[in-house]
Amino acid sequence: MIYPYVYYAIGRPAHHPRIHRMRSWGCRQVLRFSGWRLRCNRDLRHFDGPRIFISNHTSVLDIVVGLALIRDEVHYVGKAELADIPLFGIYFKSMDIPVKREGYEGRKKMMARAEQDLKDGKHVFIFPEGTTSVQSPKLLKFKKGAFVLSKKLGIPIVPITFVDNWHLFHYDHLKWRRPGLLRLDVADEWLPDDFEDFDEMKEAAWEKMQLTLNKYFEHGS
Repeated sequence: MIYPYVYYAIGRPAHHPRIHRMRSWGCRQVLRFSGWRLRCNRDLRHFDGPRIFISNHTSVLDIVVGLALIRDEVHYVGKAELADIPLFGIYFKSMDIPVKREGYEGRKKMMARAEQDLKDGKHVFIFPEGTTSVQSPKLLKFKKGAFVLSKKLGIPIVPITFVDNWHLFHYDHLKWRRPGLLRLDVADEWLPDDFEDFDEMKEAAWEKMQLTLNKYFEHGS
């Protein structure tokens, strides 16, 4: 009964808030029945305006956890190949923001779509490393897209550090996963006016998130 409605509504933006609530609920059930428990230091359910979420990216759980916790409509920036995943791809290609990473035109279209979504009051979730890291918990160098959007539109950034996703279900070991506690360390919102330019914001975000990961793993915690 649900699938026909999703198929009908997914192409109609007026229905997207309800569709997002459905996929948020679905992600919470996936985590629950897979034995993953969430511990987050901040309430991410609702905000008073659009936000740009950023996080480290090492696991298929990153998108699932974000969708589970953020109840307002949020659109993910991700590689275009995600649209080929059964079921998930239906949502992704209609609601989220695919990017073909190889070419300038693909990145340009992604930035234009993300900018429009933010102007329309939607949240956007960006992984600033630009790909999944194989050297966790060491972060890759951040790309500038999220920070350019923040400075241009005056929209706050919410930095999220996924602490445990990488070692409980890493992209490089999709057949090896184990249940457990998934911790999120969410920093205070960053206002673009507090930074001289997007490069300063980008470097500060990388340093903050890397220090957060170091805090948890320097001593094997």
